Amino acid sequence: MATPCDDSSFPSLPIPIRSFVHFSIIDSTNDWGVRYLRLFHPPGEKDRSNGRFPLLVWADTQSAARGRFEHRWWSPGGGLAFSLLARWRDFGLAREKSSELSSRVARAVLSVIQSALDSSAVEANAVIEQPNDILVGGKKISGILIESPSPQYVVIGIGVNVNNRSSDYVAPDNNPRGYIPVSLFDLTARPWSCRELMGMIVRELFRAG
Repeated sequence: MATPCDDSSFPSLPIPIRSFVHFSIIDSTNDWGVRYLRLFHPPGEKDRSNGRFPLLVWADTQSAARGRFEHRWWSPGGGLAFSLLARWRDFGLAREKSSELSSRVARAVLSVIQSALDSSAVEANAVIEQPNDILVGGKKISGILIESPSPQYVVIGIGVNVNNRSSDYVAPDNNPRGYIPVSLFDLTARPWSCRELMGMIVRELFRAG
């Protein structure tokens, strides 16, 4: 049984986010972000963001979470699932530098996961499995999906197995690499604040620039 994320006030955290959207359940935070940008900021249109970006959307549960090439991502309650909608210039990058942003995001997620393990005296190393996974002991703890539906904007999707249990995992048919999941709870035997971890990842991401 998964432990729900806490109800603390995420918007109060000191991070450079202008707007917040939260769902109890959604198909995919990245899909929501892509739909939002295509509806309100179609390609070729002048930037009318009016101070809404960076915008962060997160969900307690995703019913159709996905990774690259439409691979399914396990995203039950207790896991951390969010997407950051931003302009490329928010990171000081052009769209052509997508690989640089991908590395930057992966390093930010890796840093936060490793800090959590170290603070719990767990002797395990998190590593980046190119291009978009974080593994611990060969098992998948996090996935990243970056999409750019418009030349000006980018959607950064991040999923982390936090309080969900790998013992509850049922492998989807579309699991080509055959990764077995692992969560922070599995590794540390203690619950974590999903929103605190989310704030740490966002802060690290912007600080990395």
